[in-house]
Amino acid sequence: MTQCTTENRAEVRGIVEAQMARAARGEFTEGEIRTAKAICTTTHDLDLQTPAQVASRAVLDELYGLGFDSHSRFAAEIEAVTAEDLRRVAARCLARGIFVEYLPRPGGTGEGE
Repeated sequence: MTQCTTENRAEVRGIVEAQMARAARGEFTEGEIRTAKAICTTTHDLDLQTPAQVASRAVLDELYGLGFDSHSRFAAEIEAVTAEDLRRVAARCLARGIFVEYLPRPGGTGEGE
């Protein structure tokens, strides 16, 4: 996900499409994988700062069949992801090159009008 000014839309779209194609081919460096794992686990931890956030996550995880304590296993499960896992999923999910672009109208509220 990214955002940019209207003037830079074509350039940014080209960059994103090139990166998605690279990912679909499974071209990840170990550094990129380490960074992605750190972002995932840090974001997860930041989303669980209050008792209310933890309780909400526990309820949803239980409803999804993951177990109420799924959040406590998240970091270990992310660390267990291998480069081969990423290549397999990227090839399956990114191969079609689906791209969604949202362009708000000038003067609009940005709420689906």
